[in-house]
Amino acid sequence: MKYLQLVLVCIVFSVTTCYELEESQDLKDLVFKNRDIIKKRVSPRTKDVDEVSKEILNNNLAFSNKWDPYPYGEKIEWNIDPYKSTSWTLYLQSLKMVGYLSAQYENTTDIIYIQKAVEIVREWHNNYRKDYELLVYPFHNRSVWDDHAVANRALNISHLISVSEEHLSDEDLKLLFEILRFHGHWLSADSNYTRGNHAIMINRALMQLSLTINFKESSDWFKKSNKRMEIQFKNDVTSEGVSIENSAFYHRYVLELLLDLKKTYEKMNMEVPTWVLNIETGMKKFLVYLLKSNGHYPLFGDTYYQNNKMDHFKRYKDSIFTLDRIEQLPKSAVYPKSGYAIFRNSWDSNSSYIAFTNTSLSTVHKHNDNLSFTYFKNGEDLIVDAGHIGYEDKKLRKYFLSTISHSTITADGLNIENGRFKEDEVAIDNYDIFADYAYISGSVDYSHKNIFLDRTMLIIGDSIIYLHDRISHKKIFGNYKYANQIFNLGRNSNRPEKIKDTNFTVLKTEFEKNDLSFYQLDFGDGRIEIFESDSTQMRGCNSDGYNILFYGKQLEFSKPFHNKATEFHTIISTCKKDLTWEQMLDYKKMYEKKYLQNR
Repeated sequence: MKYLQLVLVCIVFSVTTCYELEESQDLKDLVFKNRDIIKKRVSPRTKDVDEVSKEILNNNLAFSNKWDPYPYGEKIEWNIDPYKSTSWTLYLQSLKMVGYLSAQYENTTDIIYIQKAVEIVREWHNNYRKDYELLVYPFHNRSVWDDHAVANRALNISHLISVSEEHLSDEDLKLLFEILRFHGHWLSADSNYTRGNHAIMINRALMQLSLTINFKESSDWFKKSNKRMEIQFKNDVTSEGVSIENSAFYHRYVLELLLDLKKTYEKMNMEVPTWVLNIETGMKKFLVYLLKSNGHYPLFGDTYYQNNKMDHFKRYKDSIFTLDRIEQLPKSAVYPKSGYAIFRNSWDSNSSYIAFTNTSLSTVHKHNDNLSFTYFKNGEDLIVDAGHIGYEDKKLRKYFLSTISHSTITADGLNIENGRFKEDEVAIDNYDIFADYAYISGSVDYSHKNIFLDRTMLIIGDSIIYLHDRISHKKIFGNYKYANQIFNLGRNSNRPEKIKDTNFTVLKTEFEKNDLSFYQLDFGDGRIEIFESDSTQMRGCNSDGYNILFYGKQLEFSKPFHNKATEFHTIISTCKKDLTWEQMLDYKKMYEKKYLQNR
């Protein structure tokens, strides 16, 4: 009867996943091996491991300093979400507490940490044992059987066994093995397989299970995870070596996942596949270009602002991250298939740096930031991306994803949404790099809203950017009224000063080390708005880290449409002296000559 019920459940809910598990293997047949390939979600070197582990011993759910420890009574309430945070519930369901306790045991060899870890795993198992009995992926436990949670839970429990097997009773060890075997079947099931870095995490956990425990399925699991890895990395990293996850942070994270895989091959004395080495080289090279001279990334996509510098010279000692090798590279690079361009005038600490993005290869961690750019010079961010605030505050998340939170162009504040593009509607159309100047042109055909956007950037030396922005529409009913050109200013800028001349309009602001001026040619009946963000004004807000706001400034230049089209001719200057009208005309002529002849 129970079997019949299971079959009926599987037929009715076709999206559920059923696992046909044989009887558990005899404990004496199972061996935990290859401990040196264990991926520890919490390292013994983690700076807060002592503090957090002691909180957990005292019946507090603690994961990091992002949230205060949350107390519980005799038992954990596994369905709680006290901070209304998907990240917090993810850490809970991935049993990150077990990772902390295992790491602290490594530091202290105090068996009390192992005992607490086993207690937590048993509590978790007792709460969700029906999932094992039915062998069905249930709708009501989505946070439990989320791809990210399952993969990391398998790693945390494996970490526990790897450091404490000699202290575990046969009963405890059998339970942990049974839990991991079930997790292996879940990770192996095609219906649970996802995409992006989550799919890679699934494969990493499944491969580790196959190589550390001699389950009956281990050989098949290794073959499957190994093949999946190759397919997934080749899908998720372009031929130019760029992750399609639209974020500097996640590019580096995907690289770290690749390096984990490489280390596994090496520690198992397996030949590292050529495709791994090729992708590694390309991804590291992109990081070289992406990293600013102050050790920070541009905040494209879901990239948090971080106070700590990224010391890639220390982390990637055996790679392209050596000064002599970097200085041999061209200073600038364009990745036309991936949708990025980075221009710098030198590899020095005071270099001028511009990063441009226009890509639609995926929507994963993507913001509505096409045709946007950031500008860094003399150690200061002058024009910035608003960055990533987190996922919990829906209102803030919506703003930080929006087009108007980026240094780009739109019409009537329209949100140019990702996932609405057809093939070839977002492109880097043209580019070239010369000794004294470079240019790039990108376009967005947002047919969903009948609007076309085109931005051309001519970079002259280290002090002049000439922007030619064109916006047109084919709106059948009604019209867009204004085209918008938006710039987020970096921190430490003063309030811009507006100066209007007969021939042009200029907005000037000062930073600690730079002067920044925006010259608008042919601005005519255009208008200017300066947004100074605060608790009531979101325009101009930047991320200062996870759920931390920095109140900055934003400029918006707007021009009315004439015959369903308009354009901006904008010169951005960091020259100490003001530009004369004659100089502006010379730059415009230079643009027309150097760019238009190369179209």
